[in-house]
Amino acid sequence: MKTIFMMNLNSILSILFVLFIRRIFFYKTTKKIWLWFWRILFLRLAVPLFFPVAFHIKLHQAAPAIGYMRAGITRTDTPMILAVLWGTGFFFCLFYYLTNYRKDYKTLQEAVPVENSMYHEILQQYTKQNLCILQSDKIGSPLTYCILRPKIVLPKSEQPLGLQETSYIFIHEISHIKNQDNFWKPFSVFMCCIYWYNPFIWIMHRFMVKDMEFAADENVIAILGKGERKGYAETLLQYQISRRSQIAGNKFAENIVKERILSIMKYNKKNKLFVPLCAAALGIGILSFVSPQVKAEPAAGEFAADVSIAAVKDETPETSLSTRIEQVKEGKITGEAAEMIAEELHEENRKMIAEYENVK
Repeated sequence: MKTIFMMNLNSILSILFVLFIRRIFFYKTTKKIWLWFWRILFLRLAVPLFFPVAFHIKLHQAAPAIGYMRAGITRTDTPMILAVLWGTGFFFCLFYYLTNYRKDYKTLQEAVPVENSMYHEILQQYTKQNLCILQSDKIGSPLTYCILRPKIVLPKSEQPLGLQETSYIFIHEISHIKNQDNFWKPFSVFMCCIYWYNPFIWIMHRFMVKDMEFAADENVIAILGKGERKGYAETLLQYQISRRSQIAGNKFAENIVKERILSIMKYNKKNKLFVPLCAAALGIGILSFVSPQVKAEPAAGEFAADVSIAAVKDETPETSLSTRIEQVKEGKITGEAAEMIAEELHEENRKMIAEYENVK
């Protein structure tokens, strides 16, 4: 439970920090850096591991007495109830996404190969990878799907796309493939299913999907030049106005066109903040694996607060001596508390001997 709490707390703090610096530096650096921020955080959620770092604090006042767990009280069913609730939410979310993915995958399987040789010639100008180009009348904007053998799917139209428009689309979709967005998107969805109860994880997923589009747009302008910003923005608007599709995948025209056009117009090839932000991403990755552990030390001439002593003083009437002896053997009670239990055991033995002698 402690590990789960620490992971969620670290993730929330890290997400808030990234959103804060993203708001300040978003238009001043490359958009790929934000993808790496989100990827590091999602990978961190997949690795439930912490490295304890101890912080020593000197106490100048005795800490308030805290009762030890009463041995006479049986364990509650709270962990089991929480596990059932988590499992219910996890399988519901997973079933929902798998059902939709299966439905969309079947729809995309009906897409037919493109016979226009111009499309293949343009595609070969920007990538050496042998990609399959398909057409479908059930989508409203171009998209890519599949992880191992990615495919580019174009919306079916009566007239073939123009040369410039085709270049925009292919560079954008190739950027998604090179950035491995077809892997990271379902991976982040799976992590959202695991941490379905944490709204900040869903927020992080949404921002990562948006930044995938921003990074792909940035790559188009970086390759074709700033002079193509207006034409590319008009192409985005054209597909935004057209009918929308609910098909899963990396779509050319997501529902953030205003933000994307603003990002395109503010595109700046100089990225002076790239190195500092990379360092910040690395720092977040390291700190997210740290679990602080506070250790109290007594100040000179004073006694440290001992939780176990409170257990002996406060819980003795309701906890049997034999039970507390077992706790000492197991290491649950140590220090002065253990010595007090030992003295109590000797006293009990003396009483038994005295009673035996009286009987004789």
